[in-house]
Amino acid sequence: MTITDKNLQNATAEREKIFRRAAELAERAAHLTAAKAQRDQAQAEVDALMREDAAALTEWARAGANGKPPASDTRAREAASRKLANATEAARAVDSAIAELEAENAALARELDPANMRVKMAAAHYLVGVHKEHLAELHALEDHLEAKRAITGAVLQTAFDNFAPIASEATKSADAARLAWISRRDGEVRAVIEAEWSKIAATLPAA
Repeated sequence: MTITDKNLQNATAEREKIFRRAAELAERAAHLTAAKAQRDQAQAEVDALMREDAAALTEWARAGANGKPPASDTRAREAASRKLANATEAARAVDSAIAELEAENAALARELDPANMRVKMAAAHYLVGVHKEHLAELHALEDHLEAKRAITGAVLQTAFDNFAPIASEATKSADAARLAWISRRDGEVRAVIEAEWSKIAATLPAA
């Protein structure tokens, strides 16, 4: 894609800034969300230790509660609790940062609709200009075609005026050539249309 219209270039560039900033925010949010997973992991470790202690006490009770109840791994539980506390504080900070990102992303979303509209308006202005150029070319071609038809008819009529049999044979040959032209015309015209439109489409931004 090579945008050639200056106004369309500017409008598209401004919209691309919004897209890039939104992508950056999404990437940062993904990293922050991954950081929050550490809190969940720490909580899971604490929960696992508690389940182990509960299972040990249940087993002790079922066995008759003889002797002292099984002691929990205090050091492991303290370490897991500290890890959970730190991870929880970090998660609070992450939540605050994510809230800021969400606010900025909402502001970008509000900017996107006007930016899209500016791109559409610039594209429409550009395409109207292209249409005007093609229309002028079309008028010139129609003038040229009309003149060619008049000259072609005059030439053939003059040939008939000079010697009809030769002109008649030439007419048969011309009719055969016309039939051959008609048989290939649709495909050739479609190819030209596709090629021309591809060039124009290549100068437009993605929707």
